Amino acid sequence: MEKREKSWKTLFFALTVFSQLKSYGAAIDAGDTLSLGASLTGTQTIISQNGTFELGFFSPNGSNWYIGIWYAKIPEKTIVWSFDNPVNTWLPGMRFGGQQKLVSWKNPMDPTPGLFSFRADPSGAKQFVLTWNKSIQYWETGTWDGKIFSKLLEMANLDKGVHVRAESRNSGFYTSITLLPEINVLPRFVLTNLGGLQINAIIRGSKWNTFWSQPADACAVYGLCGAYGTCNSNNLHFCSCVEGFAPTDNGAWDSQDWGSSGCVRQSPLNCDAKNGSTDRFVDLNVTLPNDYTSS
Repeated sequence: MEKREKSWKTLFFALTVFSQLKSYGAAIDAGDTLSLGASLTGTQTIISQNGTFELGFFSPNGSNWYIGIWYAKIPEKTIVWSFDNPVNTWLPGMRFGGQQKLVSWKNPMDPTPGLFSFRADPSGAKQFVLTWNKSIQYWETGTWDGKIFSKLLEMANLDKGVHVRAESRNSGFYTSITLLPEINVLPRFVLTNLGGLQINAIIRGSKWNTFWSQPADACAVYGLCGAYGTCNSNNLHFCSCVEGFAPTDNGAWDSQDWGSSGCVRQSPLNCDAKNGSTDRFVDLNVTLPNDYTSS
């Protein structure tokens, strides 16, 4: 029974790799195939027939190892797919929507699922939304009007070689983006570990540049700084702790994983101190979520 289970797992892995490479434009042939029963270890990789994508093991933090797909010809290893779905990257030519979703990395060095996700609006509206912790929606594209999403007016100025298509099917709302061959751009859509959606692209070079990001204000991301954290998008590191609090986990804080750790009180409350309390209230400017209601 155990042997049969292992065989099915091996078959599932091979079929998954096959489908991923095929969806990225790879022709499955000798040199780009992991055959059933074969192994992939260490620095061994397989490369798509057109030489664009490479599959193998990677270690962003130098200790934990993951299997993924990255661009083969770009010096900076850019992961576009971690083996345990979900992923944080959407590439042109891929149809996206329905029950699919992008999920952020926990931090730049840890590809395990983070707190933020991007998906078609589960209410059925013809739009896409950013969500914190699978529950709080904090940004949306606006509804599709047949040409653009209503809150993305910049789409009206897209190059004629960029085609955006959206459609409703029985399984949900989908969109896809295709580029004509003459468009000499290599773009990718990324849901960052800070909860923002970005378009990064390489144009006649080997370095990624960010050309578009939403929300426009990084501090509009719900829960970005965690409990007792404050956000200032003018600072290099957006998050800090309110007065009297310190990071719960300095390691997580240093890796920008603010939301899952937050801040903790540095000293206990002494409201009932006989000799007078040193505790006091501090005025803070607070932005509440759109769907916030008070009782």
